[in-house]
Amino acid sequence: MERATIDSEDGCLLSLKVIPKSSRNHIVSVEQGVVKLKLQAPPFEGVANEAVLWFLSKSLKRPKSSLTLVTGHHSRYKQVKIQGMKSGDVLEILNSIVKGNENGRTV
Repeated sequence: MERATIDSEDGCLLSLKVIPKSSRNHIVSVEQGVVKLKLQAPPFEGVANEAVLWFLSKSLKRPKSSLTLVTGHHSRYKQVKIQGMKSGDVLEILNSIVKGNENGRTV
């Protein structure tokens, strides 16, 4: 099975499927090689892209400057580079958030 993260030299790459204009910001699932993320932001003029970086920064407790949108500037499918974190750590945090969402917790 394909993983949602890949380790790189100085961090990792995270694959996302972003669903804009949702009722709330939350991580839906981590499966099939992507993290499914719902955001309230609209999909125009880079607003959703900025919201992705902001949301991941808050979720992973990392400075926004450590995240970079690598691919998917005009697509729902995106890759974000996260400096200073390994893929296993990122997946552990995101999976715990998904489990928390099942209990009514959002980031």
